[in-house]
Amino acid sequence: MVIAETGSSSKIEMIPYKDAYPAGFEDMMRRIPDTTKLRQFTGWAPKYSLKAIISDVASSMKA
Repeated sequence: MVIAETGSSSKIEMIPYKDAYPAGFEDMMRRIPDTTKLRQFTGWAPKYSLKAIISDVASSMKA
């Protein structure tokens, strides 16, 4: 999505976990954000789509 939005010619390269992070570093292997409880308790909901955010950031980086 980022490459398409920015028109970049960059290639996506998969790097093994052990090469991307130092020894002893632990991170979640899969993240699935869920704002359901936040919406239930506060009424909050995101105002912008991921595509809109990427477009905004890409535009500000070009300027």
